[in-house]
Amino acid sequence: MRLKYKIGLVAVVVALAICLMTFQSYALWVTTWNGQENIVNVGCFKVEFHETEGSTIQLKNTYPISTHKALTTAKPYQFTITNKCSVASDYQVTLNTLQPSQISAGDVSLGDENNKQHYEAYDLKNKIRFALFKDADEKDENDTKILGTYATENENEHINKDTSQITSKLKDGEQLDQSIILASGTLNGGKPNGIDGENITYEGGESVTYYLYLWFDEQAGNEVMDKQFKASIIVLNTARYVPQPIEPTVPSEEEDSPLSPEGTPEVEGPTPEEQDSQNETGNP
Repeated sequence: MRLKYKIGLVAVVVALAICLMTFQSYALWVTTWNGQENIVNVGCFKVEFHETEGSTIQLKNTYPISTHKALTTAKPYQFTITNKCSVASDYQVTLNTLQPSQISAGDVSLGDENNKQHYEAYDLKNKIRFALFKDADEKDENDTKILGTYATENENEHINKDTSQITSKLKDGEQLDQSIILASGTLNGGKPNGIDGENITYEGGESVTYYLYLWFDEQAGNEVMDKQFKASIIVLNTARYVPQPIEPTVPSEEEDSPLSPEGTPEVEGPTPEEQDSQNETGNP
């Protein structure tokens, strides 16, 4: 019994020694490395709308005028859209006409009760001409349109059908008639330039200034007498995220690089001296 016990014990010790040598040899040929950090930069989104003081359009007590007179004497509604953060912004400039826009048939007095002119029902937008320019000094008289015609000639591009954001911005008692898209574009964001309290400040964000002219077209008749056209400009903005490239970190010469020039993991095997030492001691 004692002989069998000794043989069994020796067998267990030899098996453990083989396992240890196997793991030691395996460890010499295996290398591990950690990848670089995965960095996610969350940008900010902020667009400012600024209207020039005193430039509000008010079509009251006015009369039909020519395009030339409108662009040379009328004061435009001037507003600026500025991207104040890092995320690019897609914007739409909408002109939102308010009710009543549909005018019922009626009569207009031409001086006394016995001198009246009858007119049929019409849409006030068909009597309004408009022009929108990015540069107030570059005004082309041919680049003007009747508002109603512009809205209906391409409804898919010129009519804003999702008016939930528009109606939420109207004043009490105002009712939306139609939301018309006059212009659209993209404003790229800026780069961080400092910290104001807990907020990062940005500079270099793009900006655009528009000049809107509205007037009763010269072809309108007496039916527009005593009528008021009401509308408001609302700019809709949608964030457009443009991923910014992150420069990879290049290890210094003193640091061990986990990748070989060919892009494969470097394998560190035993040196010739270590190999000879292992052969002498019987290690694989």
